Amino acid sequence: MSTDEFLAGLNMEQLQYCHQRCAELMNAKRQETMVPVWRVGTIDVNLRWFQSDEYPAAADYMHAEAMKLAAAPSRYRRSMEIGLYADRLRQSEFDEMFKGGVVRGGV
Repeated sequence: MSTDEFLAGLNMEQLQYCHQRCAELMNAKRQETMVPVWRVGTIDVNLRWFQSDEYPAAADYMHAEAMKLAAAPSRYRRSMEIGLYADRLRQSEFDEMFKGGVVRGGV
């Protein structure tokens, strides 16, 4: 069942509660610390995330992916320009993705 289907089945009081609770959860997320990370991918597709101190690993991964792309037929190369980008994740997203900092080498 999709979120839209679930919400469509709620009555007015349930929808009001959902609206209020979502606003509270969104506000809590906005208050979270933002953690710096490295992201390898295109502008709209993330291939792998790395912790902030893993720049060399992120660069190595980007290079390996670029080499694969260079070996691909030319019609595929144009559609994917790989880059290494500085980014930030909310603390809860970082903790979930990197298991609190334990996971290394990109995810």
